[in-house]
Amino acid sequence: MSSSASTPTAGSLKVEPFRGGGLWMALGALGAVFVLITVIVAMATDSRDAFYSYLVAFAYWCGIAFASVILLMCFHATRAQKYGHLLIEELIDPSAGENQSPESPATGLDAPKGAPARRPR
Repeated sequence: MSSSASTPTAGSLKVEPFRGGGLWMALGALGAVFVLITVIVAMATDSRDAFYSYLVAFAYWCGIAFASVILLMCFHATRAQKYGHLLIEELIDPSAGENQSPESPATGLDAPKGAPARRPR
């Protein structure tokens, strides 16, 4: 990507942290309390169906969590370096000699230029 006058550099980006979303957090907490009370009432009145429903929901969310851990392990195993570079290093020109991501050769993840290549196992 060539450098132009309109391309921002890493030092010129000044972004404030996001401070909104308080209303959505409160509404989500209120919804979670409502669902918890509904589950407790359902377990007290018709416990068999409520426990089966809870089991199905538990299996569903555990499946999503387990799949995300497997995906994370796949990214870790392949060292997924390209994913971090797409938005940072290819869209923003680096300053002279600055490393912009943890996948840089200075952190030891990549072999420095001129180093002998590792043999495959």
